[in-house]
Amino acid sequence: MPRKSILAPYYNEIFFLRKKQYSLTDITHIIDLKYDIISSPSMIKNLLDVRDKRGIKPSQKDIINLLKKDNGEEKNININRYEK
Repeated sequence: MPRKSILAPYYNEIFFLRKKQYSLTDITHIIDLKYDIISSPSMIKNLLDVRDKRGIKPSQKDIINLLKKDNGEEKNININRYEK
């Protein structure tokens, strides 16, 4: 049985940031600051590739809930500040 990625619980946020055309390095930095998880751009790319291969994408409701949760408080980074 394959091991579950430590980034799996944050897939919706990673997917959203990638859709906004953030670089993998930027996403790695944001995840590290927000959740204190040390990752690498290759880990994020692998997660996105595997989920895409399996046809798993977050629903619109998941993205709306993500934006409601992200209020810019300490340990939360408001991704609207990084709008591209």
